[in-house]
Amino acid sequence: MKCFLCIISIKFVMSVEQRKRIIVMENDKMKKVNIVYNSSLAMFKNMLSGVINSTCDLDINTFLHINVSMQNCVSSSEELIEYIYDRPLKNNEIIYAHCLNCGLLSGIFAKWTDFSEDEINDIMISGFLIDFGLLLIPNEIVMKNVKLTDLEFLHIKGHPMKAFQFLSDKNVPDAVLKAILMHHEKCDGSGYPSKLKENQISRYAKLLSITDTYEALTSDRTYRSAKNTFEAVQIMIQEKEKYDSEMLSKILSKIALMQIGKKATLSDGKEGKIIMINPNDVSKPVLKTEQNEIINLNLKKDLSIVSCK
Repeated sequence: MKCFLCIISIKFVMSVEQRKRIIVMENDKMKKVNIVYNSSLAMFKNMLSGVINSTCDLDINTFLHINVSMQNCVSSSEELIEYIYDRPLKNNEIIYAHCLNCGLLSGIFAKWTDFSEDEINDIMISGFLIDFGLLLIPNEIVMKNVKLTDLEFLHIKGHPMKAFQFLSDKNVPDAVLKAILMHHEKCDGSGYPSKLKENQISRYAKLLSITDTYEALTSDRTYRSAKNTFEAVQIMIQEKEKYDSEMLSKILSKIALMQIGKKATLSDGKEGKIIMINPNDVSKPVLKTEQNEIINLNLKKDLSIVSCK
């Protein structure tokens, strides 16, 4: 009996040591991802600033290099999405980081929605340049943390056209220019600058619209904190008429499935592990508490997830 207990004890100690090593490895890995991301962001920011100031040319191959570098330091695309979600933003990098993140995310989302390899590259380039036009607008308007005046809002709504006009002679593919111009158009005709409807909007722009909204919702802004994944998914489902239905369904389903196994806190204070995603409403998962209570949020309309980690 004594030997048996010793064996169990040794196995337990080994298990603890293994877990410690795994934690150290994960921390080292995240340090590497941070280094690569921060150097990519600095290079990205310098290039875009140089293009605006006419001190360097726009090299779209740099965007593809950044994507490869980031993909090489994570185990999966899902891990990269989680990293982007968890990384805090500084006010002076919000626009650049949003563009960088949209470039990385749009490549992943394009793979999920069955675009070809060449199309994926064009979509990524479009994502990296998605809000280039905002860099051409006075920073005090873009970063304002109170309600914009009507004139200021008109300036903001003009950023897709500003980017299109500025980049038209910068050796940017026509499909990319069109996607940048249309990324705020909505399938129900409520977007801008031209209030186009579904069949008038390019496929690239439809995917960029989803990417743009998801990244913005799940990131901190000067006027609000980031939404958690399920809050963002719920908002986009509630506004589903604005997006390509097939693309939206595939992307949000994938994002929701990534949350299985995570710990979530509910609006009533209860905590539980996400064990299943409801196929009829992916924003309302099934949770299991430590007391083995099963909570199906699809049947608990008064409850919502306030955090998920």
